[in-house]
Amino acid sequence: MKRMALRLLAPSIALFCAPAVASGADLEIQELPFRAFATCDLAQLGPAFGLHGNRLVVSAFSVDNFTLFAVKVWDLTTGKAVSSISGPSWAYDVVFSPDGKLIASCGKVNEYLIYLSDPKTGECIRKLEDKEGSIRLVFSPDGKILVAEGFPSAEKLKRWDTDSWKRLPDLTGFKDRVWSIAFSRDSRLLAVGMEGGNIYLWEAKSGKPIATLKGHTKAVASLVFSEDGKELLSCGLDQTIRRWEVASGKAQVIAIEQSPGFRVAAFHPRGTLLATSDGRDILLRDPRTGKPLATIKGTMDFGRMNFLGKMEVGKMEVMVAALGFSPEGTILGARRILVVNGKVSPSIVSLYSVFWEMFEIRFWRVTEKDSK
Repeated sequence: MKRMALRLLAPSIALFCAPAVASGADLEIQELPFRAFATCDLAQLGPAFGLHGNRLVVSAFSVDNFTLFAVKVWDLTTGKAVSSISGPSWAYDVVFSPDGKLIASCGKVNEYLIYLSDPKTGECIRKLEDKEGSIRLVFSPDGKILVAEGFPSAEKLKRWDTDSWKRLPDLTGFKDRVWSIAFSRDSRLLAVGMEGGNIYLWEAKSGKPIATLKGHTKAVASLVFSEDGKELLSCGLDQTIRRWEVASGKAQVIAIEQSPGFRVAAFHPRGTLLATSDGRDILLRDPRTGKPLATIKGTMDFGRMNFLGKMEVGKMEVMVAALGFSPEGTILGARRILVVNGKVSPSIVSLYSVFWEMFEIRFWRVTEKDSK
């Protein structure tokens, strides 16, 4: 997608943000005071931010050093920047390694590369060649494999061995768009959910195909393995949760009742919670039953607005586009985008064809009361 050099009015959106309200008998939910206005791309389906402990890494709006965007590490408790990360100022995705000692980001400066940086200093340690470009990065839990999802037309997943940083053979064999990626806890298995509803299983290290799980009739929005790796939970936009036996491929189907239906979903890393959103409110559910445990209210309607006082844009809303938990499961992040006249797109086009592509990320600390 071609980008325009000039982007305007990003800071002003903060004036329209109403505080979200959470409720639930089995959960304690506290909204964190920190928010980010981050860069985005229409191809990106994942959260597009990285969490580790109380640290956040994101490619966000910035006015430092006369640049509009920068990748930074933030402390969510203080709201202060910890470091600025070398690499693309506009990153498609940024993630922490499992041990928190490395940040991987993907984007384009003069060419597409994956940058590996020190979170403390921001210094770029290594660059990985990535001619096709990537929009999502996922580390295995043991940190030994880095998986990169290419643009929707790529039809493959790229992999690197993090000990040598040599590129491993690509995972191919699918003609559909990737929607979700999950490793088993022991990093042995890799599951990939597709837009058409299929789930592909591979041996993560060898790349050997294991199985294709069929059952969902729409996109697989989120995946998580059980602790022992014998079961896989999937949540699809067909409004069902499926609990798969990895060995047999058999599934137990749990229907989710929600009107008008959810657009995005994310499992807690331990599989104990499922977050879904219809674009407005966020519901935290019991994945065993699909029933709501808590609600985070988030409807925002700006009404009709004028752009630069000259052009009426139309009805504007902020809607949830992606959800993501921290690896520890203690923080939930929601990426929101601006919707104009019911069209789910973060772009506003002015008379001068100035594109604005921004989104807001909010965060909540989530505590399961019975886990104390």
